[in-house]
Amino acid sequence: MSKDTKFFRKSGPISVILSVVLSVLFGVTMVQAATTIGTNISTDGTVSVTGLSTLGNASSTALSVFNNAYFGATATSSFSSTGALTLTNALTYGGVTLSSAVTGTGNMVLSASPTLTGTIAGASQTLSGTLSVTGLTSLGQASTTMFSNTGTAYFGGTATTTISSTGAVAAQSITIGGGTSILKHLSGTNSITFGTVAANTCNTGTITLTGAADGDSIYIGMPNAVASASSTLVWSGWVSAAGTVTVRLCQTAAQGTSPIAAATVRADVWQH
Repeated sequence: MSKDTKFFRKSGPISVILSVVLSVLFGVTMVQAATTIGTNISTDGTVSVTGLSTLGNASSTALSVFNNAYFGATATSSFSSTGALTLTNALTYGGVTLSSAVTGTGNMVLSASPTLTGTIAGASQTLSGTLSVTGLTSLGQASTTMFSNTGTAYFGGTATTTISSTGAVAAQSITIGGGTSILKHLSGTNSITFGTVAANTCNTGTITLTGAADGDSIYIGMPNAVASASSTLVWSGWVSAAGTVTVRLCQTAAQGTSPIAAATVRADVWQH
């Protein structure tokens, strides 16, 4: 008979029960302490860890999480189960730091006034706000033949030259074919009654044209009703006073004209 058997026979049932309880408590204590597993574990169930876990041979190439994944010392940055990334601090990528970024499907929206110091590359970039560029800008795929703008286009160092959405050009000056620049073009009309122009005499009328100045270049648009009154009529115009163009109609023949009815005459002025 072994010593263990003799012990249990002498000790009785109470001693046996105490021995079993102590063995269970010892085993529980050992489980609750830090446990190192040196071999592989394969389980079809769920492994639950309530404390911190250190993985000595964690994968350096793959992480698979089917719910929210949390990162950081306080686990405040996360990937949702749908793939949305939420960051509590700035995102730095390729030397560019985005400190106020909002993510969305297919788009990145930069709030406030972000400063981009690197290169923005992508198939297409859509800006819903105002893009301010203080340095030189290079457009890799800029068109050399076409410019399309549905609003007003501004040009020049101070953007004082514009092309409106209706096609009107407003510029400080315009040079055509390398010639003399034109600073301003003025045009206006007035109804003038020249009446009967006697032989070898002239009749006059005036057109108010604000901005016209002495010595400006003048072109007179004479209507057919006046020009065809006689084949020997000639006309001219000049700035006779600030803002006033005088139109002169002369009969160069020895016979006067029939009365000429009122007609609208145009004066165009160019300033250089």
